[in-house]
Amino acid sequence: MAIKLDLEKAYDRISWDFIEVTLVAIGILEFLRKVIMDAISLSTTQILWNGALSQSFKPLRGIRQGCPLSPYLFVVCMEWLGHIIRSEISSGVEDNLCDQISHFFGLQKVSNLGRYLGVPLLHDRVTKSTLNFVVDKVRCKLQNWETRKLSFAGRVTLAKSVLLTIPNYFMQSLLVPKGVCDEIEKIARQFIWGGSMGNPRTALKDTLWLRVLRSKYGWKNQLPDSIHRSNCSHLWHSLSKVWPLLCKNLLWSIGDGSSIRGWKDVWIPNVSPLLHYVSDHSSLGLECSLREWVLPDGTWNFDLLRLWLPDDMIKRIASIPPPHPNRGRFRVLCL
Repeated sequence: MAIKLDLEKAYDRISWDFIEVTLVAIGILEFLRKVIMDAISLSTTQILWNGALSQSFKPLRGIRQGCPLSPYLFVVCMEWLGHIIRSEISSGVEDNLCDQISHFFGLQKVSNLGRYLGVPLLHDRVTKSTLNFVVDKVRCKLQNWETRKLSFAGRVTLAKSVLLTIPNYFMQSLLVPKGVCDEIEKIARQFIWGGSMGNPRTALKDTLWLRVLRSKYGWKNQLPDSIHRSNCSHLWHSLSKVWPLLCKNLLWSIGDGSSIRGWKDVWIPNVSPLLHYVSDHSSLGLECSLREWVLPDGTWNFDLLRLWLPDDMIKRIASIPPPHPNRGRFRVLCL
């Protein structure tokens, strides 16, 4: 159970006696404590009433706004108040104590303390669902921006100065979960590269430097069987040694089937390339794509596959949806 206190105009309500008790509790020396209390308590106040000033009187509470010392006194007093409240907490209270307190003080009983200055007041662990509103706030920003009308540099500037700064305010008082940070970074990346929430795009997949590298190392639409080159660097030579092991542990999500070689690539879970299940390779089109194994009505061409593959493998293929143009390009999954 927690009690939410409204500290509006707290400067005017803080008791001088409580200030002195706080200074004693935190160990302020007596002569310095006397100087501070004299600066606070020797002041007098007058009220302007119907255009006339009242007689001066000496208040018993409040600290002056604008005084350099006032913020420090307020913070110290609030810390001491919090310490007193925490010291009075007991876990062995009656179940109906909350109802008794709310009825006695006329307070409203709620299960959520709400927000203060936009930040949720939490008494539990911060989870991803707790800060989903931060992710929604980032998405709302994107609704007002036209991605296609902005240059690449403009999108990068907006992402850095606006999107990625939204969670900074909440990070000042909360430990933001990694899932929230990852989701915001994902939204920012899609915005920078010109994609949207429902239509993500691959970053720089057709730039000039990538086309040069594909041409130099013989990469086309699919991963090559070998990346070894006679004039490659020591690092690339080391990578080429483990490349076959990597290829053996990759699984292709077929998509539209245009970039996956039906015989050479691994696209059936827990099954090696279908080439290993065929005894005679001489008449096979080893480079043919999966899309060539689909009939015009969108189903597998089982009559063609039965010419080469055993029945158990035909059943495995039948359990996989055939390629379709609306499923996009392939994806590589790790086994």
